Amino acid sequence: MIFSLPTKTLSEWNSEDAKLLRDLLENSTFGKAIAFVLDQAPKLLDGSDVNKTLVASGKVDGYNEALQNLFRLTHEQPPTTPESEAYPSLDDESKWDKTTNEPRTP
Repeated sequence: MIFSLPTKTLSEWNSEDAKLLRDLLENSTFGKAIAFVLDQAPKLLDGSDVNKTLVASGKVDGYNEALQNLFRLTHEQPPTTPESEAYPSLDDESKWDKTTNEPRTP
């Protein structure tokens, strides 16, 4: 079987999806696959190189967060991510200061 991208959006996640995911996680074959995925987690370094250790810790945190989010979906609605207002559209010239390449403050 070839993996295909899901057609549902996160906003369409419902209690039936959560139940099906719980059923899948309880399946013995999928349990083995999850054990394999958990075993493949990135490793923390010994701290001898501070920069490499910081990068490795970020990878470990991201990996753990992704797995936690997967398990959270068995009983929670996924969070909706609001449109970020941190930076205006790069295509909207009126929102950018050309002298500093910084967003203009309103």
